[in-house]
Amino acid sequence: MNEGMFQLGVTLMLHSLVLFCLAWGRPLLRALSQRIIMLNLKPRQSAEVIRFISLGGRR
Repeated sequence: MNEGMFQLGVTLMLHSLVLFCLAWGRPLLRALSQRIIMLNLKPRQSAEVIRFISLGGRR
């Protein structure tokens, strides 16, 4: 492999990683915060919240 091609591949991977983090960072943080909230709720309420999150997250 040429050095230029290697650098191009590395930069493309870094850009894709940044875009991936930007795309998935917020939903993951939201899911984590909702899981923390569910731990503080009653089991029935947490089950309903889990269903709501799973339905809303797949859309």
